Amino acid sequence: MKTKMSELTTKETISLLIELGDGETANQLESLIDSKPNLGNKTLSELPYTNELENTNWRGTEHAYGYIEVDNDSDDYFNIRPATTIQPDNTLKNKQVNIKLGSLYTMNYPGWGRHNVLMHFKCKHSKANSNETTLIEFEQKFKSREGEGAGNIGDFIFLGLRVPKNGMQFEIQTINVSNDSDDEALKVLESDTIKNGLDLANASFATLQPFTKMASGVLNLLLSRNKNKIVQQFTLGFDFDSNATDIAKLRLGTYVVAQVKRNELPWNDWIYQRSTGLVVNKDDNSIRLPYNHITFNVLAYN
Repeated sequence: MKTKMSELTTKETISLLIELGDGETANQLESLIDSKPNLGNKTLSELPYTNELENTNWRGTEHAYGYIEVDNDSDDYFNIRPATTIQPDNTLKNKQVNIKLGSLYTMNYPGWGRHNVLMHFKCKHSKANSNETTLIEFEQKFKSREGEGAGNIGDFIFLGLRVPKNGMQFEIQTINVSNDSDDEALKVLESDTIKNGLDLANASFATLQPFTKMASGVLNLLLSRNKNKIVQQFTLGFDFDSNATDIAKLRLGTYVVAQVKRNELPWNDWIYQRSTGLVVNKDDNSIRLPYNHITFNVLAYN
């Protein structure tokens, strides 16, 4: 079974959108393949852009990575730089950090109206004064409306994560949960306990394994249902080498990841507005970043 929206052919996408109640987008895609039948068996990510694809920003796999530059002299607006161009903080090697979600913005997700989104997180966690690492997995669930951010702001993901000496690997998957029975079963992931994040500070690798096994099991169960699909998936391999040109660098601060081709998002056209907590257009602050995007923070562990 295909588990990602980006894997579906145009015909398969139309069938799924009809099931999800998004007849408008389904009709647009049907008109596209009526005029060009050979496109029906191609994935949406393979298609050249046309007006019929205006409501399918979720079709691609590529993401752009930005870093919000906090300027203490700025009242309300902060510049955003490509995360590949910032200077790494080498003092974070083998140090503990917290990772906190800023928010999830479902600007254009499959379906219509309200979205139930499972966020599945993976990260490498290191032992103190050691090169030994283990993969940690964790999940949280959010509700969000089309074109808006999730109601939650600032939920912890990992507390006391120890950064491996050769850099930090962080992966996020977002799953559009469209099966009603799954939505009910996952309400536990909206609890205060889950919102407090996974505390790694004093946990041994052995005690963390059940959490990872459970998270992996939930993910596999959800993706076995036909209507549940991965919308976004990206891995950030944070590095400490300032000379690495196409790799994000790790330092404390806020990162923003947008589902869009990198050449289509010049970060210098966008700024972070502190008073609203939004990424907005530099010339017209009433315009939000129109792509699906996620903000998260790497914070000092105290």
